[in-house]
Amino acid sequence: MTQAATVLLTAFFIFAACMSGTSAITLAWPGTALDVLWRVNPEGHAGLSSAGSAAVVLMAAVSAACAAAAFGVSRRTRWGYRTALAIFAINGVGDFSSAFVTGHYRAVVGLPIVLALVAWLWRYAFPSDAARTRAISGP
Repeated sequence: MTQAATVLLTAFFIFAACMSGTSAITLAWPGTALDVLWRVNPEGHAGLSSAGSAAVVLMAAVSAACAAAAFGVSRRTRWGYRTALAIFAINGVGDFSSAFVTGHYRAVVGLPIVLALVAWLWRYAFPSDAARTRAISGP
């Protein structure tokens, strides 16, 4: 992975960790000045608020996973790439499921991007598989 790709992917996961952590905080302690951030996604706030403390735990777990991915990717570790790949894959499955459960099919728009990221990260998460595929299919 190039240094530029590493920096961009690390920055993405740092941002995601901060935003999901902030979400957990605003859900745990509603009515603070940070609640203004939910103006971006009032539907998401309503849905997560109705889940109560489970939403706080979920968003804290997402924040921790993104922080771990940021650290692992920045160090170019295999577990970091696998964590990033798992996060993107879970997000893609969630978007796909959400589109059919809620009928909001705009969630599917991000699916090709997620699939491309998963395919790209696969080479770094499972390097022996990528090398074997290159050997089979040629250069």
